[in-house]
Amino acid sequence: MPDDIKILKYLFWDQLFFKHRMNKMIQLPEYDHALTSTERFLESQKGIMDKDLSSCTFTIFDLETTGFFPNMGDEIISIGAIKVKNFEILYDEAFYTIMKPINKIPKTVEELTGLSGEILTKASIISCWHT
Repeated sequence: MPDDIKILKYLFWDQLFFKHRMNKMIQLPEYDHALTSTERFLESQKGIMDKDLSSCTFTIFDLETTGFFPNMGDEIISIGAIKVKNFEILYDEAFYTIMKPINKIPKTVEELTGLSGEILTKASIISCWHT
């Protein structure tokens, strides 16, 4: 597909589809609960931002998904975690795995994550982030 057609597709179809999915998601009762919970959590963590992270131990998580909407069938396709202590990465305590999705991976997700459907079909864990 020529680049100008890809741009038009993105501007018109993908954006319209994304807005439609967002509107459907916002209407779900879980969305309001998640928003309230997130705001409450951020409020409770205000003192932590004053701490010097170089003396803390923490874990950083990264998820790759097929989209933003688990209620609409989007799934987790990989999860990774690294532990950091005194600003040193503890490689022996790192974790990464891919998950076999139930649905087909969108091409845009393949391009963004580098995880193709072919790679993910070899995963031993089946994704189950569905409602």
